[in-house]
Formats: sequence, structure tokens, C-alpha cells
Amino acid sequence: MEQRAVTKADLQQPFSSLREQIRQGDASLREEIHALGTEIHKIRADLIKWSFGSWVTAVAALSGIMLALLRGAR
Repeated sequence: MEQRAVTKADLQQPFSSLREQIRQGDASLREEIHALGTEIHKIRADLIKWSFGSWVTAVAALSGIMLALLRGAR
């Protein structure tokens, strides 16, 4: 039976393919994180717009009620 000595290159080959898979996974995760960050910014902007709209509507409604009450008290 012939025995072959294991070389350093033989030992590093599985690790190099594993490193490549980790690099690909890392790149994929970075893309996903960037996409999620962009989505969070969009949602945050929408929430701010809706909040501002709600505040303006509430102030307008309360102002109308106050004016109606003041006019009715005269």
C-alpha cells in the first residue's frame, strides 16, 4: 500500500474554500444589512410625515372647536 505524505497545501485547501464561503456569506449579509437600513430610513420618514399630519389635523380640529365655543359664549 502506498502512503502519501500530507503537505501544507493539502491541509490548507479545505480552509481556503471555507474562507471563500465565509467571504461570500459576509458580502451577502452586508448587502442585506444595507438594504434593511435603507428600508428603516424610509419607514422612519413615513412615520414622521404621518405624525406631523396628525398633529396638524388635531390642532386644526381643536382650534375649530375652541372658536365655535368662543363664538357660542358671546
